[in-house]
Amino acid sequence: MKRETTKRLTAMGMSVAMAAGLFTTMGTTAVWAEDSAPKATAADNGIELPELEDGTLHLEVSIADYQQSSDGTLVQEKWQEAMENYLGCKLDITWTRTPATDYQANELVVLQSGSVPDIATVTKGSAVNEYGEDGTLLNLADYSDYMVYYPEYMKETNEALLHTYNQFPVVLERGEGAYLYDTEGKKYLDFAAGYAVSSLGYADKELNDALKEQIDKIFHTSNLYYNTACGKAAEDLKRITGMDRIFFTNSGGEAVEGTLKAARKYAYKKGTGRYEFIAMKESFHGRSFGAVSVTGHDAYREPFEPLVPGVSFAQYNDLDSVKALVTDKTCAIILEPLQGEGGINAATEEFMKGIRKLCDEEGILMICDEVQCGMGRTGAMFAWQAYDIKPDIMSMAKAIGSGIPVGAFAMTEEVAKYSLEPGDHGTTYGGNPLACTAVSKTIEIFEKKHLVEHVQKVGAYLTKKLEELVEEYDTVKAVKGKGLMQGIQVTKPISEITGAALKEGLLIIGAGSDVIRFVPPLIIELEQVDEMIRILKKAL
Repeated sequence: MKRETTKRLTAMGMSVAMAAGLFTTMGTTAVWAEDSAPKATAADNGIELPELEDGTLHLEVSIADYQQSSDGTLVQEKWQEAMENYLGCKLDITWTRTPATDYQANELVVLQSGSVPDIATVTKGSAVNEYGEDGTLLNLADYSDYMVYYPEYMKETNEALLHTYNQFPVVLERGEGAYLYDTEGKKYLDFAAGYAVSSLGYADKELNDALKEQIDKIFHTSNLYYNTACGKAAEDLKRITGMDRIFFTNSGGEAVEGTLKAARKYAYKKGTGRYEFIAMKESFHGRSFGAVSVTGHDAYREPFEPLVPGVSFAQYNDLDSVKALVTDKTCAIILEPLQGEGGINAATEEFMKGIRKLCDEEGILMICDEVQCGMGRTGAMFAWQAYDIKPDIMSMAKAIGSGIPVGAFAMTEEVAKYSLEPGDHGTTYGGNPLACTAVSKTIEIFEKKHLVEHVQKVGAYLTKKLEELVEEYDTVKAVKGKGLMQGIQVTKPISEITGAALKEGLLIIGAGSDVIRFVPPLIIELEQVDEMIRILKKAL
């Protein structure tokens, strides 16, 4: 078959299939409209077919992951049936799968015909422009819905929300323990925990009952008034952090913003004239303006420049590079004891103690960002506690509320005396009764179930199993991290691994450019680590 013929065949076939309304969407099920299926020969539809052995046209069709219904084959089968009706011949199709996350708009479908190097592309996004300049691809953007399986939930989201996330084609509906279930009933082992948020897993009855009880009482008041939950949650956080003063926020990014303001206000009231920050390369502190200003990733920073001035970046775990940046204007050094987004990089003891000593000598505040690595995740309640040092200010969020939106920043009494005061900082929702109930109950369950010790045990086992992968697979180069915040450095594209794992019922996420991150609920058991490893091996 000539290249031109293949292009015409594919383009016309798909356009007619779409125009005929072969598929409709009803709820979460792709429905085949039998009566609308064309009944014609290729010649009737103006298509010239090559000579076919046994009247069969052989096609290799690669589709994006979400182009698949709950039973795994409905969309493919019905599309094949429609095309056979339209072309008037049998199709022998080899189906292959392409992770949707590989493509800019998550909506790229590639069709390749037999041994002929000819490809037709259907996309709603701009990815076709990237691949189609040589003429081997056809832009069939107008026909991109020909085969799309869209639960109504996905459709609503894509049409209503600002597109800032390339989402996996899964609609999650409920959870239990360390597992999540989608709207079609498929079960997923969760080793992402909502980016290290769901520390207690899902459907913890004790937590849920406490939240329900609080909802029935009151879940919001102004911070102009006291409430019964806020003070208790603050005292609970003081106890487990060893800090003296707490400010509640709604997220980790807000918590980081608060630490930066607190540090600048401290320098202002002290009359030092200091205002600059030293942050770390490869760090991640959030996406709000101040937080992204101290985030050491150019891709996050450049579109929004000029950012907050007075920020310089040192090499993580290189004390000399930090010292080289210190000036009489430096007010604080901010770092993650274990970098998450930057690739699961753990600080050395020498580095952490060196930063603490440097800050003491130079009159600089040390800020630890524990938004992701805190709350038991590394095998200590907070990661900095394992280094026998104490920061002046710290941020926390994610796991402290087990999924309820809540964050906080904390400081020593010495910093608090010269820092934020009435009028300097505020929040409408921060410290609300529902969020604070989640914090207190989470801490109570942590201590009752000895989850820090549990993380130490399961984390050591996870390390062992991941190290075995290094020995077994050439694509796995190293194990990184500690506790239940670990990663493997891989040579294979992250999207291929996460996409393949998703198909097998495993939720994992990337970190940096070449690391697969494992941040499961802290209640995970040894046998679930084994289950994860079995699935992961299929994806490597």
